[in-house]
Amino acid sequence: MVAVRCFAGAVFKLESIEVNRRAEELFGEFFTRLPPQRRAIYKGRKDLATVPEPLRSFLVSLRDDLNAALSNEKQIVPEHVEHPPIYFDYIDSETPNALAFLYGDEYSFVGATIRLLEDMDDAGRKLSVTVGSRGSRPGGGGC
Repeated sequence: MVAVRCFAGAVFKLESIEVNRRAEELFGEFFTRLPPQRRAIYKGRKDLATVPEPLRSFLVSLRDDLNAALSNEKQIVPEHVEHPPIYFDYIDSETPNALAFLYGDEYSFVGATIRLLEDMDDAGRKLSVTVGSRGSRPGGGGC
């Protein structure tokens, strides 16, 4: 574990970075073990360096924020079920989809394709235009 001192003298442990590297490795390894027909669809962990800006920065922030939230889940709620830590990342695939899986004993994984996120963005934009036009008509209602 590495400790880093940053502004205002606070010390942060980089344990989570090391954990995420291990999670990234296992996430990618899962796809290398898929049968060939599935591997043709889901090629592996998406290399975000191949994604143009500003989308790349957005995807990195989304992934990091989701993983931070998942690592801080409340375990004191009565409905909580014990499970390995959950790690989110992106899948290299043209198919719009998301997968959740266990791989080994260390992590639960959730992966989404960028194509799924793009399709969801398109649907949201179309919906907002539709709702906006309905809301502007007399008697159209709105939200």
